[in-house]
Amino acid sequence: MAAIDILLGTYNGAAYLDEQLASLQRQTITDWRVLVRDDGSTDDTPTLLARWAAREPRITLVRDGQGNLGFSANFHHLLGLAQAPYVMFCDQDDRWLDTKIERTWDALQAQEARTPGLPVLAHCDSTVTNETFQPIQERLVAAWARGHGLASALFTNPVQGSTLMMNAALRQLLLRHPPQTHFDYQAALIAEATGYRVFVDEALLLYRQHGRNALGAPSTTSATIPSTPNWRRPSDTLRIGLEGFERIDHTLRVVQDRWHPDTAALLKQHQAFIRPGASWEKLRWLWRTNYTFYRRKDRLGAWLWALGWLK
Repeated sequence: MAAIDILLGTYNGAAYLDEQLASLQRQTITDWRVLVRDDGSTDDTPTLLARWAAREPRITLVRDGQGNLGFSANFHHLLGLAQAPYVMFCDQDDRWLDTKIERTWDALQAQEARTPGLPVLAHCDSTVTNETFQPIQERLVAAWARGHGLASALFTNPVQGSTLMMNAALRQLLLRHPPQTHFDYQAALIAEATGYRVFVDEALLLYRQHGRNALGAPSTTSATIPSTPNWRRPSDTLRIGLEGFERIDHTLRVVQDRWHPDTAALLKQHQAFIRPGASWEKLRWLWRTNYTFYRRKDRLGAWLWALGWLK
């Protein structure tokens, strides 16, 4: 058995797979297996994967006849097939830098040594590029991934799925229920509520944007803000956090028996904060908690929300 299972979900990715799979072969850590499941491609992806599997014994094709499951469901299905002590997720169209596995695995194992037996997620940053891997944005998640604790994941998703590694303890918790949100956000929430999330503050992946990504890089610049904003209304990114408690609660209730001792109290305080209306308690909570926001505008909006200014 390999030490690491790399889960690769594909769909019409023939134009990009060669570069991605070649980058896996260049990794400084070689004790891995790729579990790849095609989600009903209509291009040459299945043929290309068969050629790769014929010449690379570490690539295992999953053929189950279940057809198109969708992006997150495909990865969740692969997660159930993983057997290695550690699991990583891989998109079909990126390029991993040579030390990506090594640096992420080192960070995860260091945390495991400090907190044996607990779920651990380790993840790195990425560089956003165009279709030919020319940089567009040097760092994707660093601005909101450096926080820690469950509060840091209640208004943002700090984890990009193709950068994460998890241990078996976290994998078992994720398999209790299919994700009600993106699988990487599910992993981030459960890791923070029951174990630990560790951020490797390096860009170890080239995140290619080409117009056909299953999920693209989010824009966090002022270019997305309307020219005449309604200042009594939360921004779109802040509103997602204010209105997203139901999916967070559903995700975490499934693993309630493994919560940190302070998780229940934190969620209760958060639920009180996102209710409309001003209060001094909201202001005190916002001052002392470590909420993380995508943009400075969202942090300002949270203060205006606590004051009752935003509706």
